[in-house]
Amino acid sequence: MSQSKKTQSRVVGLVLNGGHSTRMGRPKGEVIYHGVSFLEHAIRCLQQTTIEQLYVGLKDKKPIQGENNDTSRSTLLSRENIQLCYDEFGDKGPVGGILSAIEHAELQVGDILLVIPNDMPKLRSQYLEALLEHARCKLQSCYFESNYFPVAFYLSNENIALLKTVKSANSVSMRYVLSGAISISLNDLQGKGLKVSRDDFHNINSPDMLSM
Repeated sequence: MSQSKKTQSRVVGLVLNGGHSTRMGRPKGEVIYHGVSFLEHAIRCLQQTTIEQLYVGLKDKKPIQGENNDTSRSTLLSRENIQLCYDEFGDKGPVGGILSAIEHAELQVGDILLVIPNDMPKLRSQYLEALLEHARCKLQSCYFESNYFPVAFYLSNENIALLKTVKSANSVSMRYVLSGAISISLNDLQGKGLKVSRDDFHNINSPDMLSM
């Protein structure tokens, strides 16, 4: 479908929640940080933006086990405007999860997928909305300098073709699929009056990092 035929772009959000969490020792989405699970924080961040639909990406269809009720599959499915999608490409990293979500949501050229990982418990919705603003205005994928996540993935024919290489490759890097994306300086956000901390973009990958 050509972009010129679309009357309005869809903007949907995706939480990547299907990693192995080897260093953490348990599913990262279930980890509690300041009273809230990693997954719940990510969901709240996306819900506070202008997306129209939210997806939680899972590795497979096995039940989510954990002590935190908000991460259970049944609880997620019962919540309004949240859908689950599954990684159809196995252990090929986040690119496989992103392409799975695009195909599951039937996104097309001109749509935007706002993607965040489940291990950034300090991330704020204001950052995400800034990414969406850039993606809408520039009609290009956008991410913040030195951080491939979060990313507002603008779907062009070229970007979709880059993502689809994951179907035949052992793995595809985010650096590769974002080769034509815009890298936004955090200083630009400060210039617009948004208080920015680089700590907000830290990935918490192991128990010892929870004290950060």
